[in-house]
Amino acid sequence: MALFIGFLVVAVLVCVVAAVLFYRHLLKRAARLGVHGFTRRKLLTGNEIEFLGRLERAIGAEFRILPQVSMGAVMATTLDPKHPDYWPVRETFAQKIIDFTICDRKTFQPLLVVELDDRMHDFSRDRTRDALLSRCGLRTVRFWSRNKPSVAVLRSTLLKHLGVAGTI
Repeated sequence: MALFIGFLVVAVLVCVVAAVLFYRHLLKRAARLGVHGFTRRKLLTGNEIEFLGRLERAIGAEFRILPQVSMGAVMATTLDPKHPDYWPVRETFAQKIIDFTICDRKTFQPLLVVELDDRMHDFSRDRTRDALLSRCGLRTVRFWSRNKPSVAVLRSTLLKHLGVAGTI
């Protein structure tokens, strides 16, 4: 019996020490977050703002163009969230950002992904992203930033990929 009580006292002391250490960790973490400032960031660069304006002029009022959309907002894995591979699979795409998502004006259903590429893009990663998006039925159209495609070129290219004949 004395051995049991001794074991119980040691277990309680270990739990108390662990709780105190964890509490100190939380306090230090809160202090670190409180010390560092935060700043608001621009959602789009100047180049992206200008391109968005051309996109809006190009495809008329039938579509909505949403900038900086998370891939996790437009696609999901078919795995059950309880499946052991659910989170590792979701992590392959959920935090990636789409430059522009063209959606149905009324339903906001994603219809097409538009990427504005520049010299910073990793083309092998781009192919992987495009393949992931195509698996859920979303096509990606890429424009080279430096070329500055005209409104007419944007319009004909986007309408072709959206499957819309003629003009809107």
